[in-house]
Amino acid sequence: MYKDFSVVISVYGGDDPVHFGQAMDSLLRQSVLPNEIIVIVDGPIGWDLRKKVEEYAQLPIIKLLSLPQNIGPGASRHQGILQARYEIVAVMDSDDLCV
Repeated sequence: MYKDFSVVISVYGGDDPVHFGQAMDSLLRQSVLPNEIIVIVDGPIGWDLRKKVEEYAQLPIIKLLSLPQNIGPGASRHQGILQARYEIVAVMDSDDLCV
């Protein structure tokens, strides 16, 4: 059987909302879904990206973590990993596609 796992994905002000949406959709179409997806908003982001993040945040498996200032991809992912409930954690970028 499959083990429970988390996915951590970080977004920041320079990310494209369309690419983020494609990344999330590809993740949510997998045959084995994570038990939780932790989305870290790394500092201030634009309205279009905020709207896209909030759309996905409505899903029950999404845990949203907003950081007040941009701390960079490594540090923001680390914050997400610290919030993960499961021992297995996958990390993806906001423009990665799951196949």
